[in-house]
Amino acid sequence: MQLSQGLLDHAEVTAYHARTGSQDLADVRYTSDTASLYELWNDPRRVAGGKVSGAQARLGLKPWQGGGLTLGLGQENLEYDLQGGAEQHRRATASLSLEQGLGERTRLKLGIDAAAAQTRYSLDLAWRLADA
Repeated sequence: MQLSQGLLDHAEVTAYHARTGSQDLADVRYTSDTASLYELWNDPRRVAGGKVSGAQARLGLKPWQGGGLTLGLGQENLEYDLQGGAEQHRRATASLSLEQGLGERTRLKLGIDAAAAQTRYSLDLAWRLADA
């Protein structure tokens, strides 16, 4: 949602949900066979599935000419489907991005997103080829 021409530029709310199922992989078998001993080991393997869901609200500000700042806060729930039962993590999320025009066609953007599953850092330099 675009806001006024003053300090507040835009506001957004994002909600998301993703789920992946667990998968059993093929068993790995090891054997040892000698004249006096025969052993067989069976190693079943499994990839744990999980789900992630959350929501975040962001507020965009234009505190100076040619640039902007976006702040975000939210919450994320991360759950793994382990063999011993579900493991759940609930954490607060935060994001911050800074954007600045370096000329008519060039923009620099710095960002950080901290969530339950990972923390992402970004550095973008965009250059527009045409005046479109």
